[in-house]
Amino acid sequence: MKVPVSMRTDVVGSLLRPPDLKEARLSYDERKITAQELREVEDRAVCEAVRLCCPEAILLNASTNKVYGGMEDVRIAEADGRYRYADLPQGVSEERPLDFHSPYGCSKGAGDQYVRDYARIYNLRTVTFRQSCIYGTRQFGVEDQGWVAWFTIAAALGLPSPSTGTGSGTPHPGLNGYSIRKAPPSRAWGWSDDSARRQGGSGFERRGVPGAALQAAVGA
Repeated sequence: MKVPVSMRTDVVGSLLRPPDLKEARLSYDERKITAQELREVEDRAVCEAVRLCCPEAILLNASTNKVYGGMEDVRIAEADGRYRYADLPQGVSEERPLDFHSPYGCSKGAGDQYVRDYARIYNLRTVTFRQSCIYGTRQFGVEDQGWVAWFTIAAALGLPSPSTGTGSGTPHPGLNGYSIRKAPPSRAWGWSDDSARRQGGSGFERRGVPGAALQAAVGA
């Protein structure tokens, strides 16, 4: 059986896992550390592998908008049945300071900061990509995170999926493949690639379309 592959590589190799990574994975299997703590070690190991083996490569990191925290200082307005940021019609800028929120946000924020610092310290060409409301392959949503995937899973398995909130926070999801590949409508990785070639340590906030609903305003 042939499986179509949509990517091409110049070199395929294998690296020995560093001792701290092997120890972390063993600790995770023994339930001594959380998935978030394991992810931090894995992210650092990836940065270190790029630094040692291919410092000319471009390192792209998939992060989350949870690194911006609760954003309590930003006013939220409801109009035409939708929640929006009152003073940010184009969404959140990449210039907004980071304020890691929740264990998930902290673990993703650690990776976010690692790739930026490796660019600053070692001149690696890195980009961190802050995303929200992504759906597509390899998305294993639960009731309070990854709604599109969760609704699909619940429907397929006949699980209850109760609704919460007012409906004004219905998100505008982005297809994961369109965010990752150099393809319309986002060309997001393409922009990231150009930015990394110009300067490392960039951060991109992957927003939905202006005027779409504000996911963060829905209470669950």
